[in-house]
Amino acid sequence: MDFYPLNRTPEMIAKESILRPGLFKECFLAMGVFATSSTFFGSFTVFDQQISRYESITEICRTQVGKFNTVSANILHNADFASSLMMENKAEIGVFQETRKNNVQRIVDAVPGSVATYAPGDYPVDWSSGGLGNTTVSLGPKTTDTMRQINGEVDSVDFLKAFFSGDEEGVANSYKERRATLISTFNAKIDGVKVRLNIMNIHIAGGDIGERQMEKVLQFAQEEMNDSSAINVIYGDTNRTPDELKPEFDKMDKPWVISRIGPTSRDDDRQIDQVIYQPYVKIKSGYYKVDLDSKVLSKKGSDHRAIETSYSLRPIIKIDSLLSK
Repeated sequence: MDFYPLNRTPEMIAKESILRPGLFKECFLAMGVFATSSTFFGSFTVFDQQISRYESITEICRTQVGKFNTVSANILHNADFASSLMMENKAEIGVFQETRKNNVQRIVDAVPGSVATYAPGDYPVDWSSGGLGNTTVSLGPKTTDTMRQINGEVDSVDFLKAFFSGDEEGVANSYKERRATLISTFNAKIDGVKVRLNIMNIHIAGGDIGERQMEKVLQFAQEEMNDSSAINVIYGDTNRTPDELKPEFDKMDKPWVISRIGPTSRDDDRQIDQVIYQPYVKIKSGYYKVDLDSKVLSKKGSDHRAIETSYSLRPIIKIDSLLSK
């Protein structure tokens, strides 16, 4: 597999990035706060707004012809675990949950030629420790990153007290189970076929909070991953099993496959980390069946087991009805 270069003009390449901030709903929190993005030299991008889209101008970082390989895991803020997964499994893309902003650079430094985007789950306050969020790392360029915050619960009394007294830690502690989703889009070449690849990185809470968050994730996927000319894949810690997720995905406009991988929780025998994908793609050269081969890795470094996924495309002769229900 390799990432193919983007068609960029010299003027575009000269610019480091273009940020298109979107609107977000929590108006009273937004008073006096403008959507911002911080880009660290040669490293990673941090989103600090509710809904945002970042367009990267980064040119090709590295090409690797052969198997398209990814790794994914809830790393329990263990940066060395994440980087070793990418290096040992020769992964082009790493999709990680429970990463801290202040250890993303450590991952990037340990994986030569990599770039990464971090989406914080603790907006609007960055904890001194960096907070917890989702990070997608790649060895090739992304065309866009799109992030949305997903609310959990908030103790309104504690929040208001801390907010008006300027107590950052108090504000952060008033939020319960707040999460983020991150979609990264790549121009990839898989089995000799040029195709766009959309990867969603999610981390969902358990219980009733997670049920509401999952509804938001599915809505986000419906809006941002509804293009049949791209491979669409969702990775992440859902705190739910495939059987628990299937009824919700069966309601989607397009068919989705939930990979049956085996236990990923180290506390019990449940598969709570997922690789979920749309099985068909239509591009200029024709129709293709998307095959994802996922397996649980034995390497330890978190309370979750990591997953390695290999991609392949198989040409088929089918009709448009394959792409919808």
